[in-house]
Amino acid sequence: MTNVLLQSHPPPQTNREYVFEDPLAPLSLPPLAQISEFWRRYDRLADIHDKKLTTNLNGNLDVLLIFAALFSAINTTFISITMPDLSPNPSDETNNLLRLLVMRADNKTLTPSDLVPPFSTNSNSIIVNSLLYASLSCSLLAAVGAMMAKEWLQSFDRTGQTGPLEEQARFRQRKFNGVLEWHLEAVIKFLPNLLLLSVIFFFVGVCLFLFPINTVVAGIVVAFSGIGVVFSGIVIIAGAVSPTCPYQSAASSALRRGGLGLVQSWRLAKRTLVLVRPAASRTSEAVQKLWRNIRPWIESLVDRTTIVISRVRLWYHRSSDDIDDSGAPQTTNQASSPSSPIPPDPDTSIRESIPRSFPITTELEQAEGLDFSSATQIHPSN
Repeated sequence: MTNVLLQSHPPPQTNREYVFEDPLAPLSLPPLAQISEFWRRYDRLADIHDKKLTTNLNGNLDVLLIFAALFSAINTTFISITMPDLSPNPSDETNNLLRLLVMRADNKTLTPSDLVPPFSTNSNSIIVNSLLYASLSCSLLAAVGAMMAKEWLQSFDRTGQTGPLEEQARFRQRKFNGVLEWHLEAVIKFLPNLLLLSVIFFFVGVCLFLFPINTVVAGIVVAFSGIGVVFSGIVIIAGAVSPTCPYQSAASSALRRGGLGLVQSWRLAKRTLVLVRPAASRTSEAVQKLWRNIRPWIESLVDRTTIVISRVRLWYHRSSDDIDDSGAPQTTNQASSPSSPIPPDPDTSIRESIPRSFPITTELEQAEGLDFSSATQIHPSN
């Protein structure tokens, strides 16, 4: 009877769709089945995340490529208009030569004012062409970066991979870790900023090009360009300040990251200053204490060195006097002349300049085996 009941009621089977929906359902599976189910779930979630990431980035890159192509064509047209101002026009030189020939045929004397001055490029033309070329360079760099980014995303795609599901999942995770480590998404989102910079250069160059031609037209261009710049700046700042603002863009994300980096750097500097300040004060106190301890020794060493130098000078002057007495004796008339003043003895002034605060004179004399007690006496010449 029991066998009949078991055969009529087979054990319930686990539903795979239920396993995918319920996060606790894999716990009811055997251990090996749990591992397999984990990698299946990982593969499913990874596909959803990767497709969303690549789709969004590829859509942004397609728009960027189209805009860069159109904008580069417009920029090239303006460059073709402003480029001739950087070099002399051959037709102008031909016209000047014809004018000189006509003047020569009328037997007129040519003056220096009739000659054409050498060509010199206008500074405004140089600035305008520099801005337009910078704008074209930024747009082309953005286009090249977009093409390279599409190749990066294509290498990240897992379409066509074969092998065990666990190996594919592990390989995908390593690649995704590399994407996070090398900031692939941030680099791709930075490319529209190059186009924004290119547009700014273009409008500034066009405004400078139109001002010498017609101020009214240049004023209209400046007015509308200023409105666009102000509106774009407000939108970018709003997206950077509020993460919930719908006006999010690559520029606002970059501005937010830069602001957060500055705030974190400031906080780190404040914490470092708080930690370093007590150590700096303790170091200053230690240095001052050390200086108070070694200062008497340094002053004593300086005084002793001064005494030694003074005695060496005394010995030198005494030796010089002995040499003068033996080599060139003076006459008695000059020595006994009441009109000639007696020069001050340098040995006496040196002896008086020796500091008397340290009673080391006798010790130095005994150590050197010399007697300088008579060094201050005047030795008259023979």
